[in-house]
Amino acid sequence: TLCTPLLFTLTHAPTVPTEKKQAGQYADANAKYGQVLVALNRVFPWTQETDGGGGGGGVGGETISASGERKKVKTLTATVLSNRALTCRRLGQHASALEDACKADCLLAEFGLEAELGLRIKTKYAMGESLAHLGRPVEACDVLRQAMRLVETMKKEQDEEKNEQTSCDVAGLVSCLRRAARSLPMSYVASHWADAICSGESVSFLSPNPREGNLLKPIRPAAMRATKAEIARRLLVSISSFTTFRLPDCPYETDIYFY
Repeated sequence: TLCTPLLFTLTHAPTVPTEKKQAGQYADANAKYGQVLVALNRVFPWTQETDGGGGGGGVGGETISASGERKKVKTLTATVLSNRALTCRRLGQHASALEDACKADCLLAEFGLEAELGLRIKTKYAMGESLAHLGRPVEACDVLRQAMRLVETMKKEQDEEKNEQTSCDVAGLVSCLRRAARSLPMSYVASHWADAICSGESVSFLSPNPREGNLLKPIRPAAMRATKAEIARRLLVSISSFTTFRLPDCPYETDIYFY
């Protein structure tokens, strides 16, 4: 179990300030989250342990001998890292926010499907938003799509009352994803559509009809179909002819950057 000094530190950990609070309070919260992380690492040197090995020594001989205890400590560490990432984002420190969010994501990845879905979504949201602010929209969209898929998994596992609570997170994710997608290079958008067209024109293995594709039918013979590179080139030329480019306002399930 967690020792008394660490429990004191954790119970006095700050809550994330609301949007109306001043930047100084975010800085204070950020520093205190750092103190909690130092205490966790001092009492439980989880960075030096593996699931298959014996527990390492901590303060007063404290060890983590059971995988369940490791999970609790690492989940707690991921939570604090995710919260500190939020304060970093509010302070405009997006590189630091990305670093904390990535560390939290790595910790949660160790537990696979057993990790808390809500925390995994929050962590990937932080990663995606930070990447977007750092001018890396392709990576941001990829991470935020992962978060959306986790939201769908969570919805299947929760009852209706909890689903209503989750909808706020979905709205934030969709908004962030749309903003990131608007910064995608046109060559990436063209390649994305070209890949979807080629996939749709591929012969369906579920039908004996060679003219029936995965998404399109009837499809042209293979010799008459353009390559993905040619389709992407044509699309890029077409898109470039517009003075502005606006993503379609349609439900997020059908937006191109969700596939």
